[in-house]
Amino acid sequence: MTNLLEALCPDDDTGRDTLYHRPMRVTAALTPTGEDARPPTVEIVGAVIRDLPNTAPGIDGITARIIKHVWAAASDETAEGFRRCVQEGSFPSTWKDGRLVVLPKRNGKPLTDPKAYRPVTLLLIFGKILEPLMIRCAPQMTKGLSDCQHEFTRGRSTVSALRSIFSVARESSSKYVQNIFLDISVAFDNAWWPMILLKSKRGGCPPNIYRMLVDYFIDRRVGMFMGHTVVWKAATMGCPQGSVLGPTLWNVLMDDLLRLPLPGGVSIVAFGDDVTILVESGARAGLEEKSKAALKLVGEWGERNRLEFSPAKSSTMTIRGKLQRPPTIRFRSNSIRSITSTKVLEVVVDSSLSFAQHAVDIGERAANCFGKMSRVSACSWGIKYRDLKILYKGTFVSTVTYVAACWYERASLHVVRSALLRTQRPALILLTKAYRSTSTDGLAVLAGVLPADLEVIRAARLGALRESAATKEELRSAKLSEAESALAAWQKRWDTSIHGRELYLFTGGEGSLQGNLGRA
Repeated sequence: MTNLLEALCPDDDTGRDTLYHRPMRVTAALTPTGEDARPPTVEIVGAVIRDLPNTAPGIDGITARIIKHVWAAASDETAEGFRRCVQEGSFPSTWKDGRLVVLPKRNGKPLTDPKAYRPVTLLLIFGKILEPLMIRCAPQMTKGLSDCQHEFTRGRSTVSALRSIFSVARESSSKYVQNIFLDISVAFDNAWWPMILLKSKRGGCPPNIYRMLVDYFIDRRVGMFMGHTVVWKAATMGCPQGSVLGPTLWNVLMDDLLRLPLPGGVSIVAFGDDVTILVESGARAGLEEKSKAALKLVGEWGERNRLEFSPAKSSTMTIRGKLQRPPTIRFRSNSIRSITSTKVLEVVVDSSLSFAQHAVDIGERAANCFGKMSRVSACSWGIKYRDLKILYKGTFVSTVTYVAACWYERASLHVVRSALLRTQRPALILLTKAYRSTSTDGLAVLAGVLPADLEVIRAARLGALRESAATKEELRSAKLSEAESALAAWQKRWDTSIHGRELYLFTGGEGSLQGNLGRA
């Protein structure tokens, strides 16, 4: 356990400090001048407590549900404790201890390799309350952060990140667009605290909240528990994965990377620690020249922030235009491998943005997920149709429509549609308990669910409606309209299909699907 703990929670090695880093340690300890942030009101503390998710507790075993009962019985006394913390600029030491839990990544690495695990820190519930209160008391820390960061940011998501990447390829006036996908080695665990503090100070962090941040980083411990054995280690760097404040601190650390003075025709998109650089040019030489200049700036940023980029795990791909030979992209002295497809935020992206491979990949994952129901349901026994339908929506549909807004326009292509329907077929056989000889078109009708490609299109359009609808009534009306549109497309396909004609005669006498979508 000790070796795993040492690998997952690296130490802040002062021996790595350069002449640039040494004075930063001293400067980071100095509290900025200015006016203290006002302590949170009872209403704000109550709002934070009410929003607490019922997740795993810390080492003391106190859950969010217990705290909510305490709040109902003694709200004023509870709020006063948190108000005093903000007033005095302190973060209680007893709230800093965390329990380290490791989750297997399933990345093919042997279980003896620490990189085969993802560390998650279970923190005490009182610390989880105080952390968001710090953020609420210091809105300056997050107000001016770059729009290029799409994770841990209100109004941003995986969809917005992918749209930013794809829009450059689709709308660029240049002949070629090159994507460079950069990997930051063990990013969250290597976040350097003095740099986070300095950047928080530059962002206008109030003095008392800054003192809380300094105190937050002092005497932190993480422990690994196995039976009656526990191994403790001092935490000296990193953003705890599982904390509320950690993602905000990471965005503060990353902000100036997203504001680098990149060459013209070069942009950057970040989702957490996933960084994508997009280079536009009219010639191969231009792609190489601009990439070299951009990566030089990125590399220098990494040195200043004591974060390492891994050229071996980074990759590059041309997503607009065709080149006889891919451009040579170098990060320092190392060449970045050129690829024709890759997985970006769980979406398989190819050089032509066809999403055919993504349809195969996401369809197989969805089918495998729902296919596990075959262990508890078969033709003549097991889970009934109504319950299977709920599981189908929660597993297959939710998986296959993941970020549908970014690729639904390709769902109508024959190769994409065929891949989706092919992976939907076994799920529908399990749902309907039909014979394997039943046609794919007929299975969807029997199950009362949309064909997978139409499900993707509907999910994407409904997502857009949720973003644009101003009121619940408008959203409800738009949903009905979209349901009618999906039904019309399905009806047209069912009318012209050459399969399942026996079933066609029994659907309303004239092949009508009216009511099927409502049952879906």
